[in-house]
Amino acid sequence: MAIKHTGNGFFVDTEPVAPPDGTPDDPDLHIYAFARFRSLEHVSYGLMRTAGGPEDEGIDFEEVGEYGMDPLNPFWEFAVALDEIEGANRAKRGSESYLFEEVPYVEVTTEEEYNEALDALELEEDEGDIFDGPGLYDFRDSPPSYQGTVEENELMEMERAADDAIEFMFQGDQWEEAYAALADEEG
Repeated sequence: MAIKHTGNGFFVDTEPVAPPDGTPDDPDLHIYAFARFRSLEHVSYGLMRTAGGPEDEGIDFEEVGEYGMDPLNPFWEFAVALDEIEGANRAKRGSESYLFEEVPYVEVTTEEEYNEALDALELEEDEGDIFDGPGLYDFRDSPPSYQGTVEENELMEMERAADDAIEFMFQGDQWEEAYAALADEEG
């Protein structure tokens, strides 16, 4: 399965869906699996019929299911993360690295913020501590390491979740009904 983002939270499998067992193969029928994000916490999935390939405009869609999930790409706002680090330092609760076990990424937008984080984490700045640009930094690492932009990480997480949603769809047999409905509309 190869998932492709076509825009606006819509992902499509680039391989056509094979007809269900007992259904004749029609080479003129172009049906592809899709996943659509309504938010970073909600995905729907189903099948679509196109005039040709997976990137062609969908002619008809059959939604098979949907589900909610934990938010994709969670991260700390810098000011909140900094307050938590400073609070841990004042309380001397031990290593502030534990703060970032569940949600390791912090959005850092400027080099000034990055240096402020190094100070709060009580890390000495050296030649290796380089601000790599605005984006998400993994605060489990010492010093925090750049993980890409918010948008890059969001797209990567959405692609992974779209792949999971499409795979989940094929574990049941509801997709067969959707395939039949799309094939009947073609004929």
